[in-house]
This record gives sequence, structure tokens and C-alpha cells, in this order.
Amino acid sequence: MTNRWLTGLVLATLLASPMAVMSALATPACSESENGWVPTRYYARGAVTFYRGDWYRSQERHEGREPGQGAFAWQRLEAPPACTADQDESAPRPDATTPPDQQSQKTPRIEDKQPQTSGTAKVNCPEPPTWSFAGSYNVGDQVLHEGQVYRAIRQSNGTLPGSGHPPHWQLSPQPCRNMP
Repeated sequence: MTNRWLTGLVLATLLASPMAVMSALATPACSESENGWVPTRYYARGAVTFYRGDWYRSQERHEGREPGQGAFAWQRLEAPPACTADQDESAPRPDATTPPDQQSQKTPRIEDKQPQTSGTAKVNCPEPPTWSFAGSYNVGDQVLHEGQVYRAIRQSNGTLPGSGHPPHWQLSPQPCRNMP
């Protein structure tokens, strides 16, 4: 009876081992050298990076936030992530590494353009919305903060106008181009 039990255990181990090896080969661990953190890279939500001996997953789209520094931007992973060719969330997306100001911009439609005026005619120019910490802003968006108008020069998720490094906002002298 003991021999049958031992034989069954050995057989089960031998059958399980190839499956474990095949499973490990099917989902290879990410390469530390290919996924090293780059401070100037834009990271999409879900992207993974290796930094100072640990793996991290991006919690939001951002640029230049250092992993492991207490910021919400990164979550430390307990084990190396599995990288597969079809895993969209772990591989950097083309737009995740290209600054928004260098990405292709949509061509404005004729009805999107404001009429040009000459002389001293007054133009109805709506005031931009007030900046909000909870807001998500794209390149070119304008906001009002402490009486000043700011224009986003890179994507911003809660970065206060006039602060942050690298800067996300630029002081805009006029909220509209067509104002005298």
C-alpha cells in the first residue's frame, strides 16, 4: 500500500512539473533592463517599471514621478510582473512615452475657430473655468487660478498652476487670442 501511495505521489509530481515549467515559460517575467524607470518618460496607467531593486505599477498617467517616494502615482509590487506580448497595461504605449505637445494634434474645424476682429471691437470671450484639484487637464486647456489665467503645457492631474516640477502650467497673459 505504501509503495502504491509513493508511486502515485511520484507520478503526480512528474506530471505537475512539466505543467509548471510550461506555465512559467508562457508568462515570462519582465526584463529589468528594458523596463527601468526613466524620469522624462510619460507612463500610462498600469505601466510597470523597475527602480532601485523593486517593481512598480503606475496608478495614473504621469511624467517624472519617482517610484517609492510616497506619491500616489506608483504602487510597489510584491513580485515581478508577468510581461506578455498582448499585455497592453504593462507595456508602455506610444503616447505614454511621447510628451503631449509632440503628439499629433487634431485639426480644428472651421466652426471651432473664433472670428478674428480688427481695431478696438470688443469680442465676447468666456472666462476659463476655475482650476480644480480633482480636474484632469490636457495640453492647451486654460484655467483661472487666483485671478490669473494659466494654460496647460503638459497633461495635468491635480498639479497646482504655478508649481510642480517639471512645470505643467504656463501663465497666459490673455484668455483669448482675439482680445485686443
